[in-house]
Amino acid sequence: ETPDRMGDIVRANGIDFSDWDKNATIHLSHDTSKFPVAHAIKTWHDPVAKNLKSWALFVDDRIDKSGLSDTAFRFCSSGFMKGASIGFLPVESNRPDSEKARKEIGLGEHGREFLKSKMLEWSVCSVPCNPNALTTLAVKSYTGQELIKYMEDYKPETKEKKMDKDYRFDKVNEKK
Repeated sequence: ETPDRMGDIVRANGIDFSDWDKNATIHLSHDTSKFPVAHAIKTWHDPVAKNLKSWALFVDDRIDKSGLSDTAFRFCSSGFMKGASIGFLPVESNRPDSEKARKEIGLGEHGREFLKSKMLEWSVCSVPCNPNALTTLAVKSYTGQELIKYMEDYKPETKEKKMDKDYRFDKVNEKK
């Protein structure tokens, strides 16, 4: 939960996923006029890191014949494009009147603190509004069985997960 380039802070624990969970699409640079490049298998609020986590399954060329998903995956998995950004509807926000109060919670001069919001989508992108919103893992698979197995074995307290040779994961610069 850090200020974005507009000076706003979106409180991760206030994001409502109820609509998002029905159609968890991931787009390229918020371009919802095109087909999604990936699907979120799981998205959640991490109370320790105070941010959102999501496992994205990028589709391959058996589904996306245009190559857009594959290109987005290659940029993310190589670490060349690390940005992520959410699209949301504000539900409840706060903008303290005094500059001192805004600084105390980390808001920029004209920023708002979004206490509650409804998630619409998230995107991989080259320039996220929040410079700390970065991808850490990109996965590509047709069936998703590798990701499901990984999720079952995932232990958040470990920094590295040993991958079997059957997994097709690409580790991307993990934010410390």
